Amino acid sequence: MCVPPAVVGLLSMGVGVAQSVAQYSAGNQEAKANEKASVQAWKDQQTQITQREMQEQDALRQKQTQQNLEEAQAKAEVQVSGAASGVSGISLDNLLNDVSRICRSQMSATRGREKTPAMAQASERLARR
Repeated sequence: MCVPPAVVGLLSMGVGVAQSVAQYSAGNQEAKANEKASVQAWKDQQTQITQREMQEQDALRQKQTQQNLEEAQAKAEVQVSGAASGVSGISLDNLLNDVSRICRSQMSATRGREKTPAMAQASERLARR
């Protein structure tokens, strides 16, 4: 039995269309997978940025807390030294204001029981009076 050329052409065209549809479907699936991966990568990046910002904020809060502790310690030392040496009133207020100014201008961390530069400067000023 002989198949007419028109039928062979139609069958060939049908196979070509089926292949094109399969390629389109595979390409579409790949594009969807790429889009999904891109969205996930973006979400992961945003999560990392958020975590880094939170860590930086925590570090800043810790540094500020440390500074506040240093300032309170320096003020207490000035007050005790002032009371022991009989310094009071405006002189003591000026020393306390100096300690506050110095502590705020410096971002150094206290290690152990070492005096901070602010504490050392305040002690020197008291010793000179």
